Amino acid sequence: MRRILQTLPNQRVMKDKHDDTYIPLTLPENPVNYAPIIRDGLIGKLKKHEKKNTKVLVIGAGAAGLCAAYELLRKGLEPTIYEAQEWNGGRIYTYDMPDTGGDRKYVEQGAMRIPQTHVSVFNYLYNLGVMKRQIPTSENPSKVPFKNDFIDEWPLFPSPKAVDTRIQFEGKVAFYQASKGSYFGDEELIAELKEISNKFERLLTRELANMRAIDRAFHETYPDPTPSQEAKYDKQRLVAWRRDIINQYADKSLFEVLSGLTGDEAWTREQLTLLGTVGIGTGGVGSIYTTVYLEILREAYHGDSSDQRLISGGVRQLADAFAMHVPRKKKKKKKKAGRSLAEINGWEVSGSDGFPRIESHPRKRVTKIRTNKRDPAGRIKVWHDEWKAEKWERQKPKFYDSVILTASLRAIEMYIDINPEAFNKDVWHGIRHFGMVDSHKMQFYCKTKWWEEWNAEHDKPEEQIVTTLTDRTLGQTYFIGEFGRDPRYAGEGGIVLVDYCWSNDASKFSALTLPEKIDLCMREFETVFPQGAVEEFKKSLLDGWEEGRGVQSIVWNDTPYMNGAFRMAEPGQYEQHTSMYEQGSGEGWGPNNGLYLAGESLAWFGLSGWIEGALYMGINAAQAVMNRITAPDQGAPAPTE
Repeated sequence: MRRILQTLPNQRVMKDKHDDTYIPLTLPENPVNYAPIIRDGLIGKLKKHEKKNTKVLVIGAGAAGLCAAYELLRKGLEPTIYEAQEWNGGRIYTYDMPDTGGDRKYVEQGAMRIPQTHVSVFNYLYNLGVMKRQIPTSENPSKVPFKNDFIDEWPLFPSPKAVDTRIQFEGKVAFYQASKGSYFGDEELIAELKEISNKFERLLTRELANMRAIDRAFHETYPDPTPSQEAKYDKQRLVAWRRDIINQYADKSLFEVLSGLTGDEAWTREQLTLLGTVGIGTGGVGSIYTTVYLEILREAYHGDSSDQRLISGGVRQLADAFAMHVPRKKKKKKKKAGRSLAEINGWEVSGSDGFPRIESHPRKRVTKIRTNKRDPAGRIKVWHDEWKAEKWERQKPKFYDSVILTASLRAIEMYIDINPEAFNKDVWHGIRHFGMVDSHKMQFYCKTKWWEEWNAEHDKPEEQIVTTLTDRTLGQTYFIGEFGRDPRYAGEGGIVLVDYCWSNDASKFSALTLPEKIDLCMREFETVFPQGAVEEFKKSLLDGWEEGRGVQSIVWNDTPYMNGAFRMAEPGQYEQHTSMYEQGSGEGWGPNNGLYLAGESLAWFGLSGWIEGALYMGINAAQAVMNRITAPDQGAPAPTE
């Protein structure tokens, strides 16, 4: 088994397995070292009366909220968590496909792939016990995290070009065979695919050359750097990133940069359209051409598009583990064990069927927040509803010393009444105008992994049923047959993610009923895949599939209390993004009044709403709460208006 994560606590870098490139595990705009926090806990020590008397509310049980609450729990606080949705995890949404009999399968409606560079996710999975129980005892890492974390036990996500990939564009078909690194099929399309791939790679290499040189020089000079040496390195990186990247590209879209290239590097209209279909490793980017080019550069610099993993048993195990884990006491062994977040908040836990999980929680939605106008150190008043007897019932308002708000930016704007003084004008502008990208998924349960049987009977590469990218309605199609060691999901069946698309491509599905979506997907599937494939697909489905049995669909813009899949910045929004990030870290850009934002929308990350960014912002907000309790003046900003 290959050891992937080899970084020590003060080394935030990994070496690319294909070359000598050093891939930073943090971005220049967010150079916080989260490794010691994940290992040792937040900075600061609470007194006994502070633990007992401090009331903290976390709004939202997604990755950021659960991470923040868990880190505060480790320090001795007992945070209250309000979650309006039926499930915990937020946009971590692993859903058990209903009506599949004894061959139960899950689908990932939200987050579904974790890049190997996202070490915080993997180390939480290790620390919270998920990784340990999924890897046989004889293979368990025996040392502390950040030294011997094994992720090869978890299957590779079938991302484009990481596995065999079919590409259909303007009626032409090309097939990429991953094991050989070569193409088959339409020669004209293959030539265009190679050309745009080379052009895009040259562009990114040129833009990031200076950053890569800084990384290589530092880590070859200091193979075991001290914290002070790393601090100088982080400062050097940020200076170069601002000079070479931010100043040049903060207000330019991806399309503007590509269409503005000249000479041999110029892109034709056809090449831009093809890139919009095949993308840069996670699917087509045409629907998000308006996003700021900075997002692409962050993605490339951080290596997020390579070696992405499925989490066996579902990503929701991370959310469940945050809720159920009881932090260990470092002192007296006989000391009474603490309580988990689930116990504190009255969530129901089941461990009788497979791995432990949260089965249900009291649904609570926040409707109104008022910070203290006269005294920033004062308590915060919060109103909420509770879901009872199939309806929302208003409850009496409560007071909290600190509140961490992790709802998506759209949910904050549309559902919660917050006093204007709570945030400064830049933060408010970001909340009201930062875009949330839509996303659509259409997933079918199959009684057998029929595509494996098909592939065994069809030798020609172009006839294989594999990960597919197309310029037609389906966008991206994935075939998933690996579900890990959880006995809950044993069986012969599989899942076909028939359509995964973003932004405007996703919004097109909003007006359709489920049977209409199913009919559309089947007609498109028949057009895209080899003759006879759709018949085999239909044979594997449950009776009643035409009406939705064994079929799951989600449009995130249409999902209550979510209002979108993930944040995507556009040109002209860099200052607002900065203000939201700083507010969530508790270090400035607004009144330090105990109300702290968190969530992936605030993180300095590239394409997609990565869990890693949500964890960072959860930690930042939790640290801001600790600072407010232990050092009230720390993080207090200078007047901004």
